[in-house]
Amino acid sequence: MRFKKFWLLALVFLLAGSLLLAGCGDNDPANNNDNNNNEVNGEEPGDDVVLNRYRGIFEDGGVQQISVQFHLDEDGTIYDMSFRHLEYGGTDYRELEEDHALYAVVQQHEQIIEYLEGKNIDDIDALHNPGDFIEDVDGMTGATVRANKVFSAMRDALNRGIYSPGNSVPDLQGDFEDGRYRGVFGDRGDQQMVVQFHLNGNIIEDMSYRHLYHGGNDYREMEEGDALYPIVEQHEQIIEYLEGQDIRTVLADLHNPGDFIEDVDGFSGATVRANKVYSAMMDGLARGLYAPGNGVADLEGDFEDGRYRGTFGDRGDIQVGVQFHLNDNIIEDMSYRTLFHGGNDYREMEEGHALYPIVQQHEQIIEYLEGQDIRTVLKDLHNPDDFIEDIDGFSGATVRANKIYSAMRSALARGVYQYR
Repeated sequence: MRFKKFWLLALVFLLAGSLLLAGCGDNDPANNNDNNNNEVNGEEPGDDVVLNRYRGIFEDGGVQQISVQFHLDEDGTIYDMSFRHLEYGGTDYRELEEDHALYAVVQQHEQIIEYLEGKNIDDIDALHNPGDFIEDVDGMTGATVRANKVFSAMRDALNRGIYSPGNSVPDLQGDFEDGRYRGVFGDRGDQQMVVQFHLNGNIIEDMSYRHLYHGGNDYREMEEGDALYPIVEQHEQIIEYLEGQDIRTVLADLHNPGDFIEDVDGFSGATVRANKVYSAMMDGLARGLYAPGNGVADLEGDFEDGRYRGTFGDRGDIQVGVQFHLNDNIIEDMSYRTLFHGGNDYREMEEGHALYPIVQQHEQIIEYLEGQDIRTVLKDLHNPDDFIEDIDGFSGATVRANKIYSAMRSALARGVYQYR
């Protein structure tokens, strides 16, 4: 592979290549047409071909722009890829019809799928040079298609692990640092789930949902007696099951929720989307510690030169979007693409606003990181009061620099957004 092997990516490829897995369908009614026998380049995979489903997203500018789904066989071959969400600048490209002025963009994204179908997952690096395989359509050039967004979404899917497996999923490998983690699952343009959990010697503690949303329903706001409240109870059962168990061995059980979630008022445990919880928790692990318990280790290895983008989201909103370049692991040209909280868009604030000191303190974060080695400096974001000055009553200790840490770790896990 052209990109460097981040530790979690290596784990995911282990999952992708495992011979233990067998394909299965998705119980989501919106995906009843999904199966593991679709044609690939005119040929159907044989009955003995192992297929595993992955889902990932790309977010930018405060919105989810791409949600992608694809299958991999045991050799890493891509099958049955599709866009579950494709939005930019307020335009939903999946809803466009052929006579629309922007339909050419839809056709070019279809060409991306056609190109990747039947290729190995290693070949997604070609998405950084879409002009090599995407044809110009109605004045829209292949070279300008943002295929690197698709690359980022696919890397996100790999980091999250298998969304729909078959017979079994291998245990996670290695040890995880003690402390608090937060992770997100999003799909079809919405942030559906945010989980928080603590690890202590790899044991899950104090797990909770910070966001639990689907189909217009906010399940955290529901009360007993609501027709959908049984779903709330079943998600609470997931927490009860995971609490006190080793994350490395128990997380795979979320792919078989019917084994430990009771049926409630006609809602079957087997139909609970516990794989969304799995995806969110894997995202949390990829982002690293949100709040450390015993310090934070340096990052290992080298990262490729180029531009990176990552986000942090919580409670239904994308709060932080970062962009930075790496040159021999040195951080350069860092900026915020999103900086939002509590209804306030800090990127739009002007001097004199009561909250403008927060803007200045976030600028101090960039000034501190610029020119430093990302492997050794990133952990400093967990102690922002060491380098952020107090301004007009706003203490450096209260700045949520760990959100920037999470966004930057997410960017590293996704790989290079654009090569220089």
